[in-house]
Formats: sequence, C-alpha cells, structure tokens
Amino acid sequence: MSSPTLKKGDKGVDVGVLQQMLIEAGESLDSSETSVLVFGVSTDAAVKVYQKSHGLTSDGVVGPKTWATLNGSAPSDAPAGWKLDPVKPEIEPVMTAALALVGVVEVPPGSNRGPEIDKINMKCGLPLGSPWCSAYATGMWMNCASKPFKSPIGGVYTLQDWAKKKKMYLPSNSVVQPGDLFLIIRGDGHGHTGIVTADMGELFCTVEGNAGNAVKKLIRAKKDMVGFVRPLGL
Repeated sequence: MSSPTLKKGDKGVDVGVLQQMLIEAGESLDSSETSVLVFGVSTDAAVKVYQKSHGLTSDGVVGPKTWATLNGSAPSDAPAGWKLDPVKPEIEPVMTAALALVGVVEVPPGSNRGPEIDKINMKCGLPLGSPWCSAYATGMWMNCASKPFKSPIGGVYTLQDWAKKKKMYLPSNSVVQPGDLFLIIRGDGHGHTGIVTADMGELFCTVEGNAGNAVKKLIRAKKDMVGFVRPLGL
C-alpha cells in the first residue's frame, strides 16, 4: 500500500507517521503539531530541510520520492560539530558499545529488521520487527557493571515512567552528559530516544538507533525534548 502525498495543512495518522520518521531522521518538529498530527509550519520546515539534505526538490510536498528516501535513508556521517565529551570510567563500556554500532542499517530499510537489530530486540524481549530505539539505548547500558536496568526497556513511555519512579528524570533544559538518554514524546503514543554523547548548551550530541533506519550520530535541540534520563542517578 503506497503512502499518500502530504503537504502543509494535512492532518491525521499518515501525518503522524511522517512526523515520527522525520524525528527519527534527526529533524526538529514542534510538539504542538506532533501531539495533534497536524502538518504545520515546523513539519513543513523539517520536510524541506530533509529534502534539501537528501538531494530532493525542497518544496515541502511529501510524495513518492520523499517517502522512498525516508524509508531507505542510509546512515550519514556525523554532522559538523558532533563530539564526545569526557566519559566517566563506569560509563565507558556503555559508550564504546553504542558507538561500535554506528552505521548498522535495517535490512531491508524500513523493516526494523537486520542481524544486529534482531539481536537488540531479542535481548529486550521484543518481537522481531519492533521499533528499536529504546531497546538500543537501554540495551547499551547492559554493558555497565552497575546495570541500572534489570533488562533493556523496549518503549519510550515505559522508559520515562521508569526514570520518574527511580527519580532519575531530568528536565529538558538540564546540562547533560555522556550516557544520559533523551526523550521525545508524541501525543499519540509514539516517541524516540537515544544516548547523549555531549552537551552543547541549547543543543546536544547523540548516538541513537532507529534513526532513519540506522544507528547514527546526530545533533539535537533540547527544546524538542520532554526530558532526559540519567540511569545511574542524579
């Protein structure tokens, strides 16, 4: 079944699917649009930026070529300015394991499958083919001797609940550090997470899975987050 052509002003589930894919690809969207699945100003801007960076006509119209690129985008090199801040010794195994998977791609693209990705989901107890951003982010923490998670957590909302109950939840304007997990929450039950590698003030660097069908290094804005998780406590 083909995806419908979308443009500014459209609403509904298909817009939500598009927004989730843009978020996972590293674009910034206003929560006032993602929470109600509206193709508004920020979604239009994100589409145009995505199109331009992928050699497509930057017109804000999401047609077959844009959908195909979103479904099959390969991992890109780290964006200019990406970095890794000094890492605490206990967290070094977490970051080493996370960075070792940069470049792993879904096979086929858009399937949430592939040899390495299947391993990530199986360790989390998720069905093969499940969205895997949280399984990746929390799964890397299983390399920490302290093991703050009894097992990897498969959902972003579950991760948020865990952090609040354990008092390991940070507001979105916090100074973050390598190993922290960011949280993007959408109003329809979807979300995204990944691992912080460096704080840059209003921005921060990440390594994250299920980002445009791959494990990527990206730079994100704190204003787009609902908060952060610090697994070893505040």
